[in-house]
Amino acid sequence: RTLLTAAGRDRGLGTEAVRLIVGHGFERLGLHRISLEVFAFNPRARRVYEKVGFVAEGVLRQVLRDGGDWVDATVMSILAPEWAAHRGRPERRGS
Repeated sequence: RTLLTAAGRDRGLGTEAVRLIVGHGFERLGLHRISLEVFAFNPRARRVYEKVGFVAEGVLRQVLRDGGDWVDATVMSILAPEWAAHRGRPERRGS
C-alpha cells in the first residue's frame, strides 16, 4: 500500500513509487508476475496501477465490508515481458 497525504497528491509521487517497487521486483528479484487487488472505492489507486502498466484481470465481488455496504475488488497484474517493453510507461510505448 502506498499512502500519500493531501500535500503529496497530484504530483506523480504515487505513480513513481509504484514504478520503483515494480521495477525492483522484475529487474532485481527476477519475478515473472506481480499482481494486486484494488477496491472499487479507490479509483485514484487504480489509475496509478494502469499508468504503470497493470492490466485488470477480473473482479472479486463483494469482498470487503465497508460500513453497511459490500465493496468489489479488481484483480490486476503485470508480467515481466510487459514491463520489459515499457518500463512502467506504457503510454510512451512506440514513441
